[in-house]
Amino acid sequence: MNIRTVYCPICDKHMYVEPGVSTTHCPICKHHLNTHTMDTMEAIKRIDEHIHVHHIGEYPHIYLKEALDMAIISLAKQIPKQPVFWENKYYYSPTPNDDWGYECPCCGNQEIDYPDHHCTCGQALDWRDEL
Repeated sequence: MNIRTVYCPICDKHMYVEPGVSTTHCPICKHHLNTHTMDTMEAIKRIDEHIHVHHIGEYPHIYLKEALDMAIISLAKQIPKQPVFWENKYYYSPTPNDDWGYECPCCGNQEIDYPDHHCTCGQALDWRDEL
């Protein structure tokens, strides 16, 4: 999901706009706006930069740092990753296909199957090269 932000240099404000809504002028001062679409990687980068620039994690920002770290982890899990193929050549199973499969690249869960789009940990899965 992309977060669309618009910035008005006259009002010096950032405003968030819902996807599909066309905003070309500031609703406050009617100044022409530049629009910018932020992807997940850029959001992670901006949060991380903000943590370091404002020394978040030091008193009194201890709980804010934890919350922002959780947000970074959640955003990172939205970026699809390819599942990892695993195979046990030395194990014979009476059940077909029980000696190989795919595991989550994030948590190692070996009980994911195509067409699962997400692991139970929340990691988005990309099956394009695995099939």
